[in-house]
Amino acid sequence: IKLAAQQGATIIGLTAAAKWLAGHGVRVHYQLMCDAKPEMVDMILDDGECVLMVASQAQPAVQDRADYLWHARFDGIEGFLPEQADPKAPDAILCAGGSSIGVLGMSVAYVMGYRQFHLFGYDSCYQADGRHHAYGQPVNDGERTIQIDHLGTVFRCAPWMALQVKEFQILATQMVEDGCEITAHGDGLLQRIASMMWRRDAA
Repeated sequence: IKLAAQQGATIIGLTAAAKWLAGHGVRVHYQLMCDAKPEMVDMILDDGECVLMVASQAQPAVQDRADYLWHARFDGIEGFLPEQADPKAPDAILCAGGSSIGVLGMSVAYVMGYRQFHLFGYDSCYQADGRHHAYGQPVNDGERTIQIDHLGTVFRCAPWMALQVKEFQILATQMVEDGCEITAHGDGLLQRIASMMWRRDAA
């Protein structure tokens, strides 16, 4: 990640990952958040440079700190969007594709104009030492987990992680068809499946 940053890549940190990156000497250009949990306010990277982009479903305390609000697409959201004061103004853009910030973040970045994606930390499974994130994130401690067998390798996942893998396959396929290049770094469940997707496409 540091090498990519040195070479001019735009660094987008998802939720608490933004603080983790900054703490390891990586300048974060954008921080994306979407969870409605009140704990999210403590995960905001407030360094004077990072642009905070928050989903409209977040807590008011988080929205109040945002530089930009974006809308996650879900059934019925149109009924919550305010009417445009100017009828010539563009309609609100709804970012679709999934239920997690990992997948929704890809959609937001696509809307922003990015077409090359290098995904780090998208393992979508617990690590061998039992950690669910590379950094401490108590809000996820004690969550229910399930076992997923992928070609003989068993991964321990929270249900939201398993859903993220499913949603990733759908969104990533559409994005690649639209000309995007996606590289998933690491050796978790999502990366294993992503590598098979790209291998299939190459064949």
